Amino acid sequence: MILQKNKIFPTTVTFVITFTLTLVTKLSIGRLRPHFIDVCKPNIDLVECSSKPLYIFDYVCTSGNTYADMSARKSFFSGHSSFSMTTVGFCVFYIQHRLGYVLNSQAVIPFIQMALISAGSIIGFSRIVDHSHHWSDVLIGQFVGIFIAYIIVFKITRMFSKTKIL
Repeated sequence: MILQKNKIFPTTVTFVITFTLTLVTKLSIGRLRPHFIDVCKPNIDLVECSSKPLYIFDYVCTSGNTYADMSARKSFFSGHSSFSMTTVGFCVFYIQHRLGYVLNSQAVIPFIQMALISAGSIIGFSRIVDHSHHWSDVLIGQFVGIFIAYIIVFKITRMFSKTKIL
């Protein structure tokens, strides 16, 4: 009963699930960020790098910054992209279902929604430009964010239906 009347609960659930999924994925996959070599400064000898591709397994980071070294191993998927698109997805769905009847406009609602989607996309693209993530990390993060927002809003909490579960 209290969960049905609490308006903050679906939003909280959405962000907790997004945070948990992002953190677990980053820790379990451990994909290196594009700037990993610059951050880690590994002690490797690349004398033979011109002859054939070589994957180096044994190295020691010499930068001395343990936090930066660990952070440089958490590229997949982009947390900024997943959180921004979860927020955008939640806002877009909310605007469509709550304000669509109030504004009753053919142009205002789609304009606001496109502005929100553009802002969320720009956040993701900025992560590519500053070499914090690969393009695939950002794309998957954005997809996961929208997907989680959709599942929470329409399937789990049924926030905009007549019969709510949570």
